[in-house]
Amino acid sequence: MNREERTDTIQADEQLRASILNSPEVGWRAFLEIHAAFIRNIIKRHGFSIEDSEEVLQEVFHNLLKEDCRFFKVWDSSKCTLRGFLSVVATHAAITFYHSRFHRESFLKSHQDGSIELDVLVSPSVNPAERLFRIQAVSLLTDVLNRWVIEGKLDSIDKKIVLLRLRGLSFKEISDVTGMAVNHTTVRFSRPKPRLQKLLARKGLEEDLND
Repeated sequence: MNREERTDTIQADEQLRASILNSPEVGWRAFLEIHAAFIRNIIKRHGFSIEDSEEVLQEVFHNLLKEDCRFFKVWDSSKCTLRGFLSVVATHAAITFYHSRFHRESFLKSHQDGSIELDVLVSPSVNPAERLFRIQAVSLLTDVLNRWVIEGKLDSIDKKIVLLRLRGLSFKEISDVTGMAVNHTTVRFSRPKPRLQKLLARKGLEEDLND
């Protein structure tokens, strides 16, 4: 996005914010028409079920509207576009939902077939900057794992184990999902770990893969 396009985007964002704050019903309808699909796509990246994705989406909407639309008031257009801000809000909601007990139980019940996609974070982050840093690291790892499977450099089951571990599951929980013995999941996790650690170090994203 060049400077002129960014200026136009910010102006449109500011007008939408003013509409939401001054005429909430009208402004909110306009907001949904423009940004609802974008927020859905952000949430979809985290591999939730359809039901869980809808739960996260509603949580995002609730956060945006609560306390008299406080989130819209604190958004600083000089630092990022509205969509940039919304991507952080949506990602934060997804992380919070993932770490909730409800989603942990839902995840273990709904992924017995092993259809795991990507996701976020090894452990809770202490601030938004660290959280975004870890999202970037996990996104990179996911892309690499997918490529290694396609190239025949990694078994799909090993990819699944790494992604489950990145979600924060214990090896016992991974064993429950995959049907493998706990010691086997530990061994298979250790195989790609050194290569992934080196990759993160080269990219300047030195993240502990916690085993």
